[in-house]
Amino acid sequence: MEIDVAGALRDLALAADRLAESLEWEALAQQERGSRGLPPFPYRDHNRNDIITLYGQFLSLSMELHAALQDPGLTLPNEQGHAWQRQLRHLVERVQAFGIMDKFIKP
Repeated sequence: MEIDVAGALRDLALAADRLAESLEWEALAQQERGSRGLPPFPYRDHNRNDIITLYGQFLSLSMELHAALQDPGLTLPNEQGHAWQRQLRHLVERVQAFGIMDKFIKP
């Protein structure tokens, strides 16, 4: 399996940032909908779908990275592999803390 780990980690970090921003906009839109004194907040209705799509892409890429970093054929210094695994774990934990599954994806 050939994968640019450093590039994929950058992409994951950007996706996590975009998810955080989208969730902040979603929260703001929810607050504004409940306000009686303010005009309606202009907000894209399909933001929820964007969040779900981006979350799916994040999960897919993170699984690819997990598999790549577990590949015994991957030749790199141990320190580098551990650093990448820590970075991946941090990004996954960050995105899990958003609670997207509970808020947007109903079983």
